[in-house]
Amino acid sequence: MRRVRANLVPHDDPAIEVASRRARETFGYFWREVWWERRRIVGGLDLAAVKAAFVEGDAVEHLWVVDVDFDGLTVTGTVVNEPLDLTGVRPGDRVDVELDEVEDWLFAVDGLAHGGFTIAAIRAGLGRLARRRHDRAWGLRFPDEVLLVHGQSADPARLDDHPLCLASRADLAATLQVDRSLAMERDEDGFTLLHREAIAGDAPLVVLLLAFGADPAARSPRGLTAEEHAERLGWTRVVEAMHA
Repeated sequence: MRRVRANLVPHDDPAIEVASRRARETFGYFWREVWWERRRIVGGLDLAAVKAAFVEGDAVEHLWVVDVDFDGLTVTGTVVNEPLDLTGVRPGDRVDVELDEVEDWLFAVDGLAHGGFTIAAIRAGLGRLARRRHDRAWGLRFPDEVLLVHGQSADPARLDDHPLCLASRADLAATLQVDRSLAMERDEDGFTLLHREAIAGDAPLVVLLLAFGADPAARSPRGLTAEEHAERLGWTRVVEAMHA
């Protein structure tokens, strides 16, 4: 896989820089949604994408990537935009972008956009007709206030656990009662389930895994504990669960 480095040189508009910072601060909510989307039998997302800036010499282009994966530190995805001037990256390329280089994230449910912080900053400077044309080009409905999860725009500390997290708690408990070793096993990429749920911010499942013997000192392939991953992503309740 080829690595294309994202450039954190801010856009000319300070509002875009603020929007990008907000996107990085709330990235965990994007990943939580994608994490649960992967486990659905019937998909619920129309779109899930991350934006970063790609650089070749003096040329900088801001591109979106889809088919996103995330290991708690690095975003991996497939480029979907056709660059205007860049020659080293093309649509369909798989690229890696560090979390602190992410410029924006976006997912859509039933045509309603969540995230899109830089998009909101751009739309704020458009007139009514220009906004309509912009939104038609995307094929999505963009609210005037950025949504984080399930139609909610709020202080992340006040947002609820993901509905699928709560719905799966009983099934996971039943599975662990049959085989407690699942709480300690690592997946094919070297992560324990405790790592995965901590990265996704699923505090109720973290509590459950710890109760069944998951090792809070286990380190991910990049050398971090579940708690350290949660701290980096701002999952306060997961960190608290580690010390309950």
